[in-house]
Amino acid sequence: MRFDAPFYYTTIIMKLHFTKVLTPVTALAVSWSFIACEKPAEKAAETPVKPAAEQPAKAADAPKSAVEAVKNAVAAAVAPAGDVAKLRDQYGFAVRLPKDVETFSETYRMAALWSSIANSKWAGKVVELVKSQPDGQQMLAQWNSPQAAKAKEYAEAFLGNEMFVAGSAGFAQKVAPWAELAGEVYFMYYQAMLTGGMMGGNPADANKAVMRMFKDNADKLIPKATKLEIPPILMGFKAAKVRAEFDEIIKQGLGGLPPTVESGTFKVGDKYEFKSLGVTMRKVVPQFQETQMQLQLKEVLGDEAAAKSAVDALMAKRIEISWGWVEDYLVVSLGSDHAHVKFAAGDADSALAIPEVAARASMFAGKNPISLEYQSKALFDAISKPMDLAKQFGEVTQALQGIIAPDAIKGMTDDVKGLEAKVDALFKTVNSSRVGVGYVEGGIHMDSLGGPRSANAVASSPLTYSSLSTPTTALALFSHSNSTAGPKTGDLIEDGAAMVWGWYEKYGRKMVPEDGKQGAAMAEAVALPIVKDFWKSCRQLDKAFGDNSAMLMDLNGAFPPAPGAPKAVLDGGKIPRIAIAVELKDRAALSEAWKGFEKIIKQGVALIPQGADAPPIPEPMMKKEGDVEIHYVDLPIKMGDLLPHIAISKDKWIISTSPTYSAELAKLPASGTAKQDAEMRADFGVMSNFADHWFKLAASNPAEFFQSPSATEDFQKNKPLIESVLSLVRAVKSAGIQTGEEAGKTHMTLSLKVEDLK
Repeated sequence: MRFDAPFYYTTIIMKLHFTKVLTPVTALAVSWSFIACEKPAEKAAETPVKPAAEQPAKAADAPKSAVEAVKNAVAAAVAPAGDVAKLRDQYGFAVRLPKDVETFSETYRMAALWSSIANSKWAGKVVELVKSQPDGQQMLAQWNSPQAAKAKEYAEAFLGNEMFVAGSAGFAQKVAPWAELAGEVYFMYYQAMLTGGMMGGNPADANKAVMRMFKDNADKLIPKATKLEIPPILMGFKAAKVRAEFDEIIKQGLGGLPPTVESGTFKVGDKYEFKSLGVTMRKVVPQFQETQMQLQLKEVLGDEAAAKSAVDALMAKRIEISWGWVEDYLVVSLGSDHAHVKFAAGDADSALAIPEVAARASMFAGKNPISLEYQSKALFDAISKPMDLAKQFGEVTQALQGIIAPDAIKGMTDDVKGLEAKVDALFKTVNSSRVGVGYVEGGIHMDSLGGPRSANAVASSPLTYSSLSTPTTALALFSHSNSTAGPKTGDLIEDGAAMVWGWYEKYGRKMVPEDGKQGAAMAEAVALPIVKDFWKSCRQLDKAFGDNSAMLMDLNGAFPPAPGAPKAVLDGGKIPRIAIAVELKDRAALSEAWKGFEKIIKQGVALIPQGADAPPIPEPMMKKEGDVEIHYVDLPIKMGDLLPHIAISKDKWIISTSPTYSAELAKLPASGTAKQDAEMRADFGVMSNFADHWFKLAASNPAEFFQSPSATEDFQKNKPLIESVLSLVRAVKSAGIQTGEEAGKTHMTLSLKVEDLK
């Protein structure tokens, strides 16, 4: 694995975290409960027809002039109203959302999905299992009670047909300060937790450090907090079935509102009636509390004018909620006002007419999609601001004022700016709008195109190590990295280290107190050469590796000869085997790195005081498993095939817990052909087989297996229940995530495959 790989995958995960904020949590929970037994939907065409914008242009169609080229580009960027009309039945309210919407997420047909599950063999077995339990009949009675029936009716009305959440125009701009403040708070929190942990690991100390950190940085957090506004949000539910009841409940709830709440009505498009409730902070907070707040902020900020400005900004904050019926849909708005409550004038002006949305929605329309989501490029740009190292360093240098000369601080700041430019160039991320479509076909699937894409992503090469997965592999992650980015990342780290060391030589060494100079000199003389040698060996190791790698967990390991273990376990028990395999392309570079690490280890050992009673330091050993070298250190107790080690074959470098597993992996050819950035697989069938294996071992001789009369009795009593649960779990077959590239954008597919009971 190259140096840039962790950064790349961390970036992917963080982007996904932020972009999923708008997906309704309730809908996600409902859809998750629906996956278990859905039968495959009617299969659509194997090869979806590409939208016109993706079809290759014929030579005869080339524009004859620059003007014509512009006209063609504009035409391609607008989905024809006729095409959008064809998608109406599949994608519901998306055809009513305005085209300038910046993000939205919709779910569809959840009640039908739930019905298919309720009538499945899997659900029937769940009911039988519940009935067999002591409180099962009571649970079923509660589930079928009138109260539960009413709750299910509302759940179906609000979640079962269609629901959506959308960020209207201006959403990205108002979300950006929230993201910035959250990033600052998270950074301070973990910094404080680290500081508290270093004080002794006492949770109380850590909590005190967190509170102190926030108090010390209140002057930075408060101005950021004053910029926060409620982002313009629309949410809706296709809930006409309960409209009369809902309206009556709201009517009763609005009686006797306090005078601080502003109520009103308005019309959208001269057609749809909406009601609204608004609250302004200044009308809610008493004057004396506002004065107290200003005095407190003056103490924190150290400036009366700044405190007054902050309080005025906070007191001017307003939140408004409005609601109304748009035919069968209950639409709810949240924001500082209701200016964003508007709908598309026609098909061509709707969110479905956004080119990226129309293209992806058309490809999956035949699969009866259960979800559609969109995040605009503007949203990604707003929440993924590049790090400002120079600004953060500027805050650090405030503590150095008066200690280091101003020209020295300026020189250090210039150094940071230069390093920051290199960081931005190397880890640049290109954002694009993202569209995702979910559908049911033997399980839950999600296909998305767009979003953040690292400049270091490489999808032009196949994941050759995906062939290392075997029938007993339970979990796997396959990836390949950019062969040019790794060395550049190493160079960047060296530049940063050289910069910091240069500061120490120029300024830091002079600041070391007299009683600490001897220790500092010794550290420079002893530790510095070791650090340099270690880094040199790391660079050699990186040079030795290729781009492909795999992380694997196999469930076919032999149980170790543990003292006191039952004979059945020793003879047939299985344990997980874990391995990390990396492509080896330069054996000579690996040998050089190995020599460097051995030298460092010996230097470190020489520095450890050796008393008369000190146990001997184990020597590294090597043995052969066929053509594979196994490098290891003997464990105090022999554990059979359970032996952490490093294995080296002609084309693989492997870290593993099992020499046998390493030998097996070394023989497998690297022959995967899928062109992806990365792939993760989870085989729940393998996990179920593993659980079945242990269950059968226990059932073969419970008394010997558990070695306790009470544990044996409990097992025999719960044996039918365990068998039933294991059979239910087998309905979930596998899960996977693939990331790759399509048309220069990130293409991600997620799947959770399930199957009804036979």
